Amino acid sequence: MIGRKMAVRAKKFFGLSFMGAITAVLVGIVAWGEVMAQGESPIRIGWQPAEEMRFYAAKELGLFEKEGLSPKYSYFAAGPPMFSAFESNSIDVGYMWLAPVVIGFAQGIEWKIIMIDGDGPKTEGLVVRKDAGINTGNDLRGKTVAITKGTSAYYAFAKVLEKFRIKESDVKVMHLLPVAMIPAFEKKDIDAVYIWEPWLSKLAERNGKVLFTDADVDVPGTGVWLARKEFIEKHPETLQRFLRALDKATDHLKTDPTPAVKEMATRMDIKEEVAKQIYEKTYLPPYEQQVDPKYGLGLYPDTHLGSTLSDMGKFLKATGRIDKVPDVNVMFDRGPIEQYLKKRK
Repeated sequence: MIGRKMAVRAKKFFGLSFMGAITAVLVGIVAWGEVMAQGESPIRIGWQPAEEMRFYAAKELGLFEKEGLSPKYSYFAAGPPMFSAFESNSIDVGYMWLAPVVIGFAQGIEWKIIMIDGDGPKTEGLVVRKDAGINTGNDLRGKTVAITKGTSAYYAFAKVLEKFRIKESDVKVMHLLPVAMIPAFEKKDIDAVYIWEPWLSKLAERNGKVLFTDADVDVPGTGVWLARKEFIEKHPETLQRFLRALDKATDHLKTDPTPAVKEMATRMDIKEEVAKQIYEKTYLPPYEQQVDPKYGLGLYPDTHLGSTLSDMGKFLKATGRIDKVPDVNVMFDRGPIEQYLKKRK
């Protein structure tokens, strides 16, 4: 029943066949080991190969264990498979970008945004073939651009078109999964791609150039941590240990980001120098800033982050990815971070 539900959601999310990835995730879920440590607090962490630098640092330096946690790591190739893992109580916390967060809320998943891992608006963007004759946004008319439906990249691409007053019908939009974009780019079947890292760098290395990023259209390149609502309520101390480990990871990154950079390079299948560049483009907002209502990415519905989530919901509904726009007022839970900051003082 769960496998069928995951497949249906993945197909709706991407608008493409996703069965191969779903099968791989199911195999990974079956292979998860049981938590063996006693006297420690178990926590099941879902993650994706992205820019969650605090997580990489905490994992590689054993900071979760040092805080009395017994972590079980669960890898996901994308957001949709994580939906069912949350709903089936298979993971407690998980990392993802904004579009799948909105979709999950629209589908009624009982989770909350508890923390921003990082913001890297220059780690997602439009990469064009150098020989495609695209030098400005106006040159996109009549060109073939690959995107992945239901993603933050699709939303940002729509903002680029809006900026240059171009209708989507004036562009040949091809919906592809990231793995299919490189061969299509190399064969010149497509002229440009709006995509996130590591694909952005990989395409740039293949006769591509980055023309725009999310920063150029004021779209946050934000990855967030979510937690199951029940987990927040029943295991507050475990969540405090999780936040403390990530906070200490932030301090380690300031002095030596090498362990996290190496792990990211391995997980994203990129060169360490590219991973370091991605890290340097990513801002890690401290906890104090995240609960400040004046901060643009603060965990409030009326910040820039909140308005982006709301606007993204409207966009996803208009493009058929969701049936209803979720209420941004119920998305955030600042309580865990606020409690942590009181204890830290």
